[in-house]
Amino acid sequence: MKKLFLVLVLGLALMAGTAFADFGIGVHGGYGGLGSGGGLNLAFSNVFIYIDAFGLGNNHMSISGAVDFVSLLNSPIVATLNWYIRLGIGVGLWGWDNNMGLAAAVRLPIGLSWKPIKLLEIFLQINPQIGLQIIPDVNLWGNFWGGNLGIRLWIG
Repeated sequence: MKKLFLVLVLGLALMAGTAFADFGIGVHGGYGGLGSGGGLNLAFSNVFIYIDAFGLGNNHMSISGAVDFVSLLNSPIVATLNWYIRLGIGVGLWGWDNNMGLAAAVRLPIGLSWKPIKLLEIFLQINPQIGLQIIPDVNLWGNFWGGNLGIRLWIG
């Protein structure tokens, strides 16, 4: 089932990529926050999507994702190295035993992006977040920092 899901996601991503001049697809790893775990990342021009892999373990599972949709700053350091600040949102859903949780956050990814060749991008970012846990009760979400290290292939 996981393989079928992955094939469908990759197929949709590649089809969407033909509709956009700048499209990237890659993988990332990380820790903390929504959209900061490990999984698939997609880029459509200046919109960046992070889908964190399912976390399955002893009576629990989780999935989260994030969309960074506003580029506040994108400045070159040298020809192939840029630094950026983006604004986005994240959402996460998890369950363990008979409990369930849902959270949402506003993200401010700050990172470095290195493109040694036009086709390949390697990025490192920190993701400060302000979040709200919605289920099982409403309160401020305690994990305000996350980060990603990833790689992305650009098509177009």
